[in-house]
Amino acid sequence: MAQDKTEEKKQYNVDENLANGPLASRGCNDIFCCLLFLANIAAIIAIGAYGLSKGHPDRLLVGYDSYGRACGFDSLSDYKYVYLTAPGSIKKSICLDTCPTDPISDESAPLTPNQNNSQAQASWQKVKFVTTPGALQTDKTYYTLNIETYMANTNSISFDDYHVAVYQTRGYFNRVCLPYGASYDKVMGQIGDAFGASGTTNLERYISDIKTAWGMILGSVGIAFVIAFVYMVILRYCSGLITWLTIIAYFAIITAFAIILLVKGQNKYDEGVTASDKDMQQDGKNLKYLSYAVFALDGLFLITFLCLFNRIRLAIAIIKSAALFVGEVKTSFLVPPVVTIFCMLFTAWWIVAFVFVYSVGDIQGSEYGPFASVKWQKNTRYMLIYHIFGGLWINAFFGALIQFILATACSLWYFSKPNEPHQPVYTGVKRGLTNHFGSLAFGALILAIVQFIRLVLEFMEQQVKKSGQGNNTCVKYLLKCLQCYVACFERFIKFLNKNAYIQIALTGKGFCSAAKDAFELIWCNPAKFGTVATIGNIFIFIGRLFIAGITGLISYIILIKSSYYDSHLFSPIVPTVFCVVIGYFVGTFFMSVYGMGIDTILQCTCLDEELTKKTGKDSQRCPGPLKEFFDQQGKK
Repeated sequence: MAQDKTEEKKQYNVDENLANGPLASRGCNDIFCCLLFLANIAAIIAIGAYGLSKGHPDRLLVGYDSYGRACGFDSLSDYKYVYLTAPGSIKKSICLDTCPTDPISDESAPLTPNQNNSQAQASWQKVKFVTTPGALQTDKTYYTLNIETYMANTNSISFDDYHVAVYQTRGYFNRVCLPYGASYDKVMGQIGDAFGASGTTNLERYISDIKTAWGMILGSVGIAFVIAFVYMVILRYCSGLITWLTIIAYFAIITAFAIILLVKGQNKYDEGVTASDKDMQQDGKNLKYLSYAVFALDGLFLITFLCLFNRIRLAIAIIKSAALFVGEVKTSFLVPPVVTIFCMLFTAWWIVAFVFVYSVGDIQGSEYGPFASVKWQKNTRYMLIYHIFGGLWINAFFGALIQFILATACSLWYFSKPNEPHQPVYTGVKRGLTNHFGSLAFGALILAIVQFIRLVLEFMEQQVKKSGQGNNTCVKYLLKCLQCYVACFERFIKFLNKNAYIQIALTGKGFCSAAKDAFELIWCNPAKFGTVATIGNIFIFIGRLFIAGITGLISYIILIKSSYYDSHLFSPIVPTVFCVVIGYFVGTFFMSVYGMGIDTILQCTCLDEELTKKTGKDSQRCPGPLKEFFDQQGKK
């Protein structure tokens, strides 16, 4: 293929042994990082076990009284409900055995002292304001509270530390007493009306529709698979046509816009001359100048397009080849969901362990309300910090494993002979978990460090806001800039890691050597990588929407045309939404395989070209679309 002058000056040293495909002879690389990662897994398990044995997360989920005691625990084991002695003030609370449920009769004032009122006495027996559980504080002032009138006079009513208001409540979650009355019923009714005539009724209908259409919802998974393969066929045969039509449409729109500006500018200028209006004449000139700028921009894009014409054709051939890879190596689609399931299982364990470790310490009531606060020892604090970092590392490893398996499968497929038996996905799994376990852990470690730094910066931002320095312009912008730089660096690391894993799949080198080779290959072929990435990302984005949308459309048609669903569903909307979401997830998994195929085939193509230049032998192992492209170029 013809090379532009910039790329001709750059040389990439390629291993001639790659002419027959990915190297089969491999050793174990980055062993130290492998051992370090295994130690990290052991540490995460040990920290989780420590939390499970020492932690008390149940104390984090209960209310606390104003003395910092947990409702339902220790001396208050019979008093599990937290009750606010003054509604609207979360700093004053007590623990009750049951919530006061008797309605309070209307009073002339919302808050009335009722030392001897029989209704207040009856409610007071439920409100035991306890310094010693069960003891009645008869020497303190207590009140009945009419919750309806209190709602309109909260600013004019105050309590001291020993005043307790008795008002109608209802218990929720077996933990808390919340105000209950006509005003609250009215508010809840308004919320329900916002979602329809009856929020509860609609929710019941939605649940009923989901139960009725569960077969269709599960069937949408199969529909999404079929649509995904149809999209691959479309890309295989029509991606070139779609790309060229898109480019032509783009230039047509820009040119039409420039012409419209020019015509409108000329008309406005002529009207200004006729009316002797200088302002109108100037507006006309400005529109014409703007049209000239758009024409210039259009011409610049046209020149760029002509310079990248062959790169675009190569990108189309690679996109077609990636579609061919997904269609022929169907087991590759199982890689993302299967590994993701293991990742989700780990994440669930990680969250549970984090909650238990978080609850190891002195748990007391918070000074800011009836909530728990934890004071940790230094060792526990360090465990929490490492638990977060270790979780990021393991999560990044799962992502690296997915990319490596797909890169191995695609590179083996790229160089395989027709009808040659091979197990690319199995080979990728075996090599990823044996030979290159340490290399994948190395790349994941770098990414985890960057992600951890991002979390630290976000934590610092929150602490600055709490300390009152959030309005300090210098501090605020410094943190924002640092977060922006680290976020950009994280994207760069992800890009470099992905290409390094492809190099590892091809050459079997360690992570550092593979990352260096990948960077050099990208540096020597910037136009190819840029063009393929741009066009490939467009098709990936369209693919997700296409798979989700068509899955939803077909599911909706089945739901409204089926006599069974038509007679049993209240509405097909909710099941259709579920089908669209499932279609989007299937599309995301499918397009992740497709995207990795594009990146791998691009590197294989670049290596293939370098091998051809170095050995003078044409490769006949590349996929059909690429072979057709190279034949047209007269190079292969």
